[in-house]
Amino acid sequence: MKCAVYTRVSTEDQNTSIVNQHEYFTNYINRNEWELHDIYTDENFSGTESKKRLSFQRMVKDAKLNKYNILLAKSYSRFGRNQRETLNTIAELHALNIRIIFIEDNLDSKRDLGQFGLFAWLAEQEARKVSDRIKLIWNHYDQQGKIHAPHPSYGYDYSKEIKNFVVNKEEAKVVRKIFSLYIQGYGLDKIARTLQEEGVRTKKGGKWANTTIRTIITNQVYIGNLVQGKSETMDVTIKKRKKKDEKEWMIHVDHHKAIISKETFLKVQSLLQERSLKAKNNLLGATRHSNKSLFSNIIKCKECNSTLTIKRQKHFKNYSPYYTCISYELQGAKRVGHKRNAIYQETLITYLKDELYDLQTENYKKIKEIFKAKREEEKPKSVKNELKVIEKKIDEQTRLSMSLLNAYSNGILGQTQFKLQNEIIEKNLKTLIQQREELINRSNNMEVEVNEENELKKNIEKLLNLDEEKWTNAMLKEIIEVIYVDIHKNVEITFKYQNSKDANLGFNRFCRYL
Repeated sequence: MKCAVYTRVSTEDQNTSIVNQHEYFTNYINRNEWELHDIYTDENFSGTESKKRLSFQRMVKDAKLNKYNILLAKSYSRFGRNQRETLNTIAELHALNIRIIFIEDNLDSKRDLGQFGLFAWLAEQEARKVSDRIKLIWNHYDQQGKIHAPHPSYGYDYSKEIKNFVVNKEEAKVVRKIFSLYIQGYGLDKIARTLQEEGVRTKKGGKWANTTIRTIITNQVYIGNLVQGKSETMDVTIKKRKKKDEKEWMIHVDHHKAIISKETFLKVQSLLQERSLKAKNNLLGATRHSNKSLFSNIIKCKECNSTLTIKRQKHFKNYSPYYTCISYELQGAKRVGHKRNAIYQETLITYLKDELYDLQTENYKKIKEIFKAKREEEKPKSVKNELKVIEKKIDEQTRLSMSLLNAYSNGILGQTQFKLQNEIIEKNLKTLIQQREELINRSNNMEVEVNEENELKKNIEKLLNLDEEKWTNAMLKEIIEVIYVDIHKNVEITFKYQNSKDANLGFNRFCRYL
């Protein structure tokens, strides 16, 4: 009788050496006076996916070629842990008259074929327990900010000594260039083409694409943040991952050295959102992000929410530029439901300068009040101290979980007692993790708001220090979210980073025009 052997050491169980397993099977075969055909071994592979186990696939192929009559495995769980895949393989081998023996389970297809289904279910349940245990450990790593998947983003390398990301100087230059080009008005495709033309390669030596550029400019890793827990496996037998809600992400601020300043990163996120929204609402011939005029894509009609487009006509102050509601111009008063709505560019500039000078004179009192009110709403009593207490409790629960698992594995605890105590620990951990995330989110929000306030004031100062002839559309977009003009010539301005309830900061003024 020719006998084949299948052995596996999984990613989650490295305690049993391959050498010991081979010796164990060789002795077993010799005692039964069989002939060893081959030993098929898979190392560092989970039992839930047979497709990735190359030796497993070769074993099945050789069975179809009648190379052996008997197949040995240490246990059912070593053979496979995906119930459906494992039973299908067993049925396939049995149809080929292959006798299957799982030594530790005392299962032999010659007499116990009817019990194989039960053991398949038990093996899959065991795989789920292992998966849950690994998830618990990785979740704890995520909470602590420990890197358990050392695959650095472009611009970084992974240091085994400090177990953290370190800046790759050459790649970091490219990252800074990408952010700079986007702020200058380059699109994602144009940035990718620019890098290709300059002979720059990606981390893996490939070509740049707009998706690669988008991934970089939206990745918090470049401001020193480690973001973990963005996705999770759907099931131990289904390797597809599902994305988690952004509120569930675990973000560790200042985890490693930043390549990009937080101000630059926030500016890019704002521009990205702006451009994406305008592309999505591409109506009435609007462009993706036009900079053809000073107030392009900033000014809107209060009556119908349409964009005000720039025009120049000789009989209006000798070609002086003015902005008019595009819906009115294209469809007329009857269809849009309001009269002509237009305003000179010089009137808007005068109005804006007055408002900015008023803010500067009052030392940005109104802006400070808005951001102060927002921070007070979310201000924690003592975030750092509370976080330390929560982290300590999570560590305690994690240690309890591991001790409980060891006790159960060693037969000290019964299944019922293990299940009850494990449910209590999991419930406690879930509550603690939720509390921790709430504290981190409150802390992060406060920091972002401070940066937003400083960024807004800095950009206003920059604008006021320039002659209006040197103002650009990009500069205005750094401080202005939107300007609304109605048919009565009331002008409302919404600055960057304001909530909708704070929309105009009370900055309404009647503007004369024409």
